[in-house]
Amino acid sequence: MLAPYEPLSGFMRKPCHHLRNKLFDRGALSTMRGSAVISVGNLSTGGSGKTPFVISIGELLKERGIPSTSSRGMA
Repeated sequence: MLAPYEPLSGFMRKPCHHLRNKLFDRGALSTMRGSAVISVGNLSTGGSGKTPFVISIGELLKERGIPSTSSRGMA
């Protein structure tokens, strides 16, 4: 259904990415303003205590009234 528009999509992709990158470079766009990210992980696959640590961090943030989100990323 969208196949006829595929060439237009490819044609516009590079200029749109260029514009987006320029806006980031000039500070007009930003990823996460004022947000902190805590990443817990390493090369160990299990048994290194990552899950209990993340639970502790979440509880600490909750006690302090700081909203938090936990997600599991898989490569």
